Amino acid sequence: MAKIRFGYSDDFTAKNSGVGINTTDPQENLDVDGVVKGQDLKVTGISSQTGYEGFLRADHQIEEETQLNFGQGINASLSGEIIVGTGKTVTVTENLKEDRFGPELITNGQFLFNVDDWTAYTSSNSFSNGRLRITRSGGVGYATYQIITSLVPGATYFASAIVDSIGSRGDFRIVNGDSWGSNYYFIGSGTNGQVKTLSGSFTATGTTALVGFAIDDNGTIIEVDQVTVRRVNDVEEPGTNVAGGSQIECMKVYNTFTPPSGGTNQRPSKPKPGQLYYNYDFKTIEFHDGYGWRQVDNTTRSGRMVVGGGVTPGFTNVMQLININTLGNSVHFGDLFNSRGNISSCSSSVRGIWAGGASNNYQNGIEYVTIASSGNALDFGDLSTGNRAYIGATSSSTRGIFGGGYQSHPLSLSTVNIIDYIEMSTTGNALDFGDLFTGRYSAGAVSNGVRAVWGGGNTPNRSVIDFVNIAAKGNAVFFGDLTAARRNCAGGSFSNNVRGCFSGGQTPAFLNVIDYITIASEGNAVDFGSLSTIRARPASSSTNTRGVMAGGLNPSVLNSIEYVNITSTGDAQDFGDLYLATGTPDGCSDSHGGLGGF
Repeated sequence: MAKIRFGYSDDFTAKNSGVGINTTDPQENLDVDGVVKGQDLKVTGISSQTGYEGFLRADHQIEEETQLNFGQGINASLSGEIIVGTGKTVTVTENLKEDRFGPELITNGQFLFNVDDWTAYTSSNSFSNGRLRITRSGGVGYATYQIITSLVPGATYFASAIVDSIGSRGDFRIVNGDSWGSNYYFIGSGTNGQVKTLSGSFTATGTTALVGFAIDDNGTIIEVDQVTVRRVNDVEEPGTNVAGGSQIECMKVYNTFTPPSGGTNQRPSKPKPGQLYYNYDFKTIEFHDGYGWRQVDNTTRSGRMVVGGGVTPGFTNVMQLININTLGNSVHFGDLFNSRGNISSCSSSVRGIWAGGASNNYQNGIEYVTIASSGNALDFGDLSTGNRAYIGATSSSTRGIFGGGYQSHPLSLSTVNIIDYIEMSTTGNALDFGDLFTGRYSAGAVSNGVRAVWGGGNTPNRSVIDFVNIAAKGNAVFFGDLTAARRNCAGGSFSNNVRGCFSGGQTPAFLNVIDYITIASEGNAVDFGSLSTIRARPASSSTNTRGVMAGGLNPSVLNSIEYVNITSTGDAQDFGDLYLATGTPDGCSDSHGGLGGF
């Protein structure tokens, strides 16, 4: 028996084709007698150990440029306190080769705030502590589902979900097609009373699949979480810098800190609220607020609001400039292409955009200005379908949304439920987005950068509020009801990144009501206060603190401007006057609440 002593009373033992440290009876593989910081540690033959799954690197003092690379598996992590010395650089990566998976195909599979996008079949859905709770109410077991329509035939996909079979067995199923049936791509079965991760792969033969859950017994409950379906790429690309994946509990950085960076399509795939990212496309720092990515650049906006179009009482093409941050009268900004009223507008932090409207004829043109500089409007493109006016328009930082309206046809006029959109940094015609929950015109529209929300309008139900997620196309879903059913509050809507406000309108009597919603959560509107002057269809926009309403009708044309503090409640106060009294215009700003989300 050979024995090698290498210090601290530790003996290396080779015996009967086995090796060991601190043992006289080694096993056939390397055997360490004592505490092992690793799992399934086995070495056969001659080997150099370079990494261990499960190891934690903790309480490091970084005194030189280095890269902390975590390629040993999903359980490897940083923990404790990492201190980076003055003037030194540390790059934290997690080499999990996330690139070998395509984008997430499931919408709202994490259930951070609600259970939207999931359809109850023979069940009821509810939100339960960050999970989707499903209660079966009859039928043959099929409970809740979501349809995905962008599969590539022949491609391989990975699917996974966590299922807590609380009352009876819950199954995770993927069906080929858009309805429940027996043509399954995948079935994962849970176990009654247990929490299980159900996962597997399948190869698509069509473009559409139903992703759903089934419950074994009627009247029982399961809860699900972490639902994902992603394409497995054919070629495994090098791993990317997955922000936040290193799970650092505390990092002290002296002099410099550089967040992960890349283009919009390279954003971290599973961000946590508060996570930072530098977006090369938009040249700004972003943070994830739990709903989506938002810009950290509110302080760079000037608070310029532009009022365009309307009636005086004749139709006008005049645009007027208001500085929201101060009080005072408007000044001339420039001219639109065409004189028209009942026009609709949206804006980014750079461009103000007007669409549709009516003069002698209904119009479909879209035009834009650069808000930072005065001047006449330029051609942008056309709305997606027909000529229409009375549209409810709003936006995120990049995408403008136009919902509903009154549309002209060759032989008639009609109310529509159309939603179309544009990418504001480019030019071109609007594209189809989806449909409103209920078709109407003269609805107000607000945004927090993630959601576009419409309230009221001329429809059988004039109090209805509905919404869409701006980043994903689709139909609007019900949100709640206004405090007062009304139309013509389209121009009187404004928002910051928390609240959306709807002011004025008609029933047909002219109103002075202001109500508000919390955009991130569904529910009915709440009373905010009152306008100082009853009016319908004023021009309005906002910064993150102040909402401004200018002009409008009562039924005469108005020139007064008033404002409220969005973060509190209360009645509107005098701001100043329009230099040209205008009814049915619309306004936009470089500082409204929709800016900061994509």
